[in-house]
Amino acid sequence: MKRFLRILKWGGIVLILLMLGMAGTSEVIIRWCVAPEPTIKGTPPILKEKVRTVGKRKILGRSWLEKREGIWMLYLEGDPFTMGYSNGRLTYDLLGIQEDEFLGTVVEKIPNALILRMVRTFVAYYNCSLHEHLTQEHKMMLYGLSLGAPRNHGYLGPVYNKYMNYHAAHDISHLIMDTPFVSASGCTGFAAWGDRTAQGHMISGRNFDFETARSFDVHKVVAYMKPDKGIPFVTVGWSGFLGAVSGMNKAGLSISMYAGHASGRGGSGMPISLVARQVLQYAKDLKQATDIICKAKVFVSDSFLIGSQKERTFIVVEKSPAKCAVRKAKDKRILVANHFLSPVFANDPEVKKYKASGTSLARYQRIDTLTKRKHGLIDAAKSAKILRDRRGQGGKDVGLGNRSSLNALIATHSVIFDMDLMRMWVSASPHQLGKFVAFDMHAFDKPLPKTTLPADPLFGKPYKQYKSFRKDLKRVSALLGKKKWKEALALGKKLEPINPKYYELLDYIGQGYAGSGDVKKAVAYYRKALAAQPAYPSERKQIERRLRALKGTK
Repeated sequence: MKRFLRILKWGGIVLILLMLGMAGTSEVIIRWCVAPEPTIKGTPPILKEKVRTVGKRKILGRSWLEKREGIWMLYLEGDPFTMGYSNGRLTYDLLGIQEDEFLGTVVEKIPNALILRMVRTFVAYYNCSLHEHLTQEHKMMLYGLSLGAPRNHGYLGPVYNKYMNYHAAHDISHLIMDTPFVSASGCTGFAAWGDRTAQGHMISGRNFDFETARSFDVHKVVAYMKPDKGIPFVTVGWSGFLGAVSGMNKAGLSISMYAGHASGRGGSGMPISLVARQVLQYAKDLKQATDIICKAKVFVSDSFLIGSQKERTFIVVEKSPAKCAVRKAKDKRILVANHFLSPVFANDPEVKKYKASGTSLARYQRIDTLTKRKHGLIDAAKSAKILRDRRGQGGKDVGLGNRSSLNALIATHSVIFDMDLMRMWVSASPHQLGKFVAFDMHAFDKPLPKTTLPADPLFGKPYKQYKSFRKDLKRVSALLGKKKWKEALALGKKLEPINPKYYELLDYIGQGYAGSGDVKKAVAYYRKALAAQPAYPSERKQIERRLRALKGTK
């Protein structure tokens, strides 16, 4: 017994020393991987400016911020440092709300302090050479942002490095698949033109399913960027964001970005959102856009849906760290989800694996069906209806929140582009349910209330009820985990009238009946769950296993 206690004692000491060693190593890596801040000659004039308020508009120099129909509008003009600094100063309060929520979400998803430290160390190590892949413009923008919004979180390193890492969050999320940055769902988009659309206009639409802190949706920002070099452009993003995931430039080019999955991961590279920004700022045609993307050294795989007003077409560029391919449309229509379709990636094992295990193929098939059905009718209003679609394969009612549907009620933003009008419609919160508010590339400052698309019928009380449903569904799951079958069953049955076609709830009710010994009802609910189109093949297999196990007890 004494020997056992000695082993336990020394084992505990060794474990503590290992943890302390890891903590020390972590701090060394984080400190070692601090990127140098760029230097500035003299004092930039913008540092002498003060923020003033005129009506509902906050103004700093030539830049300003105001709200239109529930969406923040940000106008930035000047050199890279000035634009970054103005972004930080004008959105300072919004950025604070967003950052606190975001970091709170990280802690909520990774409550273990040691694991959180390991993740933080991994990010610091992986991004150690990130600054080497940024242009001088990018560095000056981020430096300006760090001075304009010097919100310090000591454990995240210097402010400049923190904002640099934030811009690589999308890329890093591919590498840490169990963090809150990543949703197993994904983005979906389409483009149509010529005889496919109502007036022959070039129309595209996309859902951006970046499932993170709620403020990224509630306080989304539509930003007009007028850099001192390059082409003016508009992007849809959030406070403190200097890259692009959805946008259009004044040369008549649009771009939207979609996470991809392919073999091979590079070391650190240019964050993909900054690659998309490079396209908007410097590309005037599809060749220039493709060259920028294909030549960029990147972390991970992504697709880009790009439209050119001048060339009257859209393409999809599929980019991995090792390969780059261009997919062209065949019938004046092109679709994109999260799996690559170019012949270059046809035999890629990661592409095959993702198609077989994710929701990308189901979403692609659904948007294919809807855009075919709207042949010759597609305009902004019809596009909004497509992007808001919540049905499953074959138009089946699969309830609210099914990740294989186009609108799983998780989108940070949804955008529609009309390249002929040089206009974009952006969804107001929540997700795709709020009004689609119009913004004109040639007259960004001009309100367009008559062109606003109305809110989804689910907006308002029904959505609030759905949010309450999601919270209670987590409670059902927790009760099942504790084997409190009757309590879980009672709550599950109470929720059933709210979302009766949702497979996850039906599965939970089945588990409740199974645990309570009612095999007949458990079997019935498992079958209902399977008929309700589980989003992921792995979930379908789990339900099938539970069903087989019950049948074996008869």
